[in-house]
Amino acid sequence: FARTPERVERGRYLVQGVLGCESCHSAKDWTQHGAPNQPGMELAGQPLPIPDFPGTIVAPNLTPDADTGSARWSDDQIARAIREGIKHDDSILFPMMPYSEYKTLSDEDVASVVAYLRSLAPVRNPLPVSRTNFPVNYLVRSAAEPVVDPVSGPDPSNVVARGKYMVHLGCG
Repeated sequence: FARTPERVERGRYLVQGVLGCESCHSAKDWTQHGAPNQPGMELAGQPLPIPDFPGTIVAPNLTPDADTGSARWSDDQIARAIREGIKHDDSILFPMMPYSEYKTLSDEDVASVVAYLRSLAPVRNPLPVSRTNFPVNYLVRSAAEPVVDPVSGPDPSNVVARGKYMVHLGCG
């Protein structure tokens, strides 16, 4: 995807605001009020502490680090993970990632998210692999849905439709 300043800024707005990507993909400082992101670890991924979950869910490093992040993933692989729930290795993301909601993310907005992620400074953050135990691992296999047609956003002049689109993405 072309990386224009407008796309990078729109992507920043979506990632840091509407889509809330940092909620899962950034390690938190739980010792401080509001659990802010750990400095320098924004979007660098983390294992998610889910008590009694049958396995381990890891939000991956989205920064363009060549060894531990997204640098080797194509733009299309990142877009596919966001909207369809299919990882760069063709396995299925655990549906805690709200790809069922993000399948309506417009082609332009998903390109903006990818452009923003590509603009980040790489952060080296080795993480374990996500693993779901039986029987949950079998249930997850059917969660992904392909997006086969172009997705256009609402007419920018229709403020109600635009608002509805943004609320759907941000609030599900």
